[in-house]
Amino acid sequence: MQATRFIGPGTGVLAVIAVVVSQGISGSIESEPTDSTATIMAEFRTTSDDIEFGAVVGVLALGLLLLFLAHLRTRFHDGGARWAGDLMSLGGATLAAAVMIVIAARLAGAEAGENAHNDVVHGVVDFLWNGAWLFTPGLLALGVGICVAAFGHHVLPVWLGVFGVLVAVGAIMPWIGLPLFVLWVLAAAVTEIVGLARTPAPGDDPVDTRVPVAH
Repeated sequence: MQATRFIGPGTGVLAVIAVVVSQGISGSIESEPTDSTATIMAEFRTTSDDIEFGAVVGVLALGLLLLFLAHLRTRFHDGGARWAGDLMSLGGATLAAAVMIVIAARLAGAEAGENAHNDVVHGVVDFLWNGAWLFTPGLLALGVGICVAAFGHHVLPVWLGVFGVLVAVGAIMPWIGLPLFVLWVLAAAVTEIVGLARTPAPGDDPVDTRVPVAH
């Protein structure tokens, strides 16, 4: 069995792990735009190191996610679902750009909190509370691409296509759609890994399990 076959779907599993670790480290911003400047700055000061470390892991997660989507794009092209693969790649790039903007905003807030930039921290918190809508276009493109690949070209199991419908609908409420897409990535990657493990690699000789008969 060729271990290299597992690299593509493996990047999906690693991407999900990195997302969970990044979110676990950096957490969510608890302050609200209506909170006092002192309250907001105190939160950024106490969480600045976690935000910075979480940002590094988050960028790693985005890189792994894009590698996984590139792997899917190749699979879809080979299966005749070129349009679906290209749409998912576009959606992934759009989503990654939106996440990078949010990461940059959190880093700006951490820097402003350290250096007492009052106006900046209020602007950052206001953006973070409303910036989830930036994820909508990418999630919608990804959800539609999944549906086309599953229902139109059958290069994905139908149940993953149904999951894709949830991602597309969840794009309307991105704070729900984004976690759904992360779960979809994990499900798609694990499903492919299990399928590969059950299928001999091209060129592998079948194992002869017959018991020799003594004469």
